[in-house]
Amino acid sequence: MTAFPSPLGLGILAVATCSLLASCSGGGPQTATVTGKVTYNGRPVTAGSLTFLPKTQATGRPASGVISEAGEYFTGTFNERDGVLIGVAAVSYAPPPIDNKGEKIVYGAPPPQGPYDGLVVKVREVEIAPGSNVIDVELIPATKP
Repeated sequence: MTAFPSPLGLGILAVATCSLLASCSGGGPQTATVTGKVTYNGRPVTAGSLTFLPKTQATGRPASGVISEAGEYFTGTFNERDGVLIGVAAVSYAPPPIDNKGEKIVYGAPPPQGPYDGLVVKVREVEIAPGSNVIDVELIPATKP
């Protein structure tokens, strides 16, 4: 003899499942899509990465994006393309690592410089709005203190 769950048992199971799914998908911080282009002197920057550090959420997790050879980027906070936490974010740029192409490293000598070393983001804070955001980033030389 096969036992079937009662309608009341099925109803309780359905409510519990919906509650669990709602708390997992909608209860966390909200992100918004952020994409754009990165330029220096009007030309695309073809390597490096951007970081968006939330300033309006005390426990905000940073988002990052790798810059493509076309100078474009997209961002991710919890996965590769889910965007940036909504609110004000500080933006920073990191140049790509330098490949010394097998050259001997001389200790005490200045490290080799890449084409994007010493550059910083011109506008260092941006507002991330709900939905889709296109934020083009211009790099400028860092000022020396």
